[in-house]
Amino acid sequence: MKKWLLALPLLLLIGYLWPADNTDTRQLALSPRPVDNPFNVPPWDEPPPAPQTAQAATDKAAEPKPLPAVPLTDVMAPPIGQHQPQAPQPMDDPDAYLKRENDRHQALVASFQVAARAKVAQLEKLIEKGKAQGISQEQLAEGEAKLTALKAALAALDAGLPPPRVK
Repeated sequence: MKKWLLALPLLLLIGYLWPADNTDTRQLALSPRPVDNPFNVPPWDEPPPAPQTAQAATDKAAEPKPLPAVPLTDVMAPPIGQHQPQAPQPMDDPDAYLKRENDRHQALVASFQVAARAKVAQLEKLIEKGKAQGISQEQLAEGEAKLTALKAALAALDAGLPPPRVK
C-alpha cells in the first residue's frame, strides 16, 4: 500500500509534465522550416547579384562604406584609447634595474604617506567623536593605538627610515 501511495503522485507528475502535442516528430524533423532573415542576406541557393557594369563595380569598391556605430552597453568595458599597460622590458644593466625598482618603491611610499595623512585626520575626528559620545575604553584604546602606530610610521618615513613593525 505504501508503494502505491508513493508511486501515484509520481505518475501524476509525469502525466502532467508529459507534452500534450500529438504531432509526429519524424515529420517535423524532415520538413524544412522557414528561416528568418534579419540581416537581409540572400539565401545560399541564390547566387549573389552581379554588378551591372565593370565601371560601377570599381567605383563601389573604391568607396569604403562607413561602419555603423555600435554603442558600448557593457558598463564593465574599459574605455578605449586611454592608458594601455605595457609589459616591463628586460633590463641588462643592474644599476638601471635598481634605479627603476627604487623609483617604484619611492612612488609607493609617497602614495602611502598621502593616504596615511588623510587617515590620521579621520582617526583623530573619530576619536574625538567617540569620546563625546562615550564609547567603551577598549574601543577608544584600539583607535588610539592605530593612530599612534600610523603617526609613528609617518614620522619614520618622513625621516627617511623604514616604518616600524606593528604587532
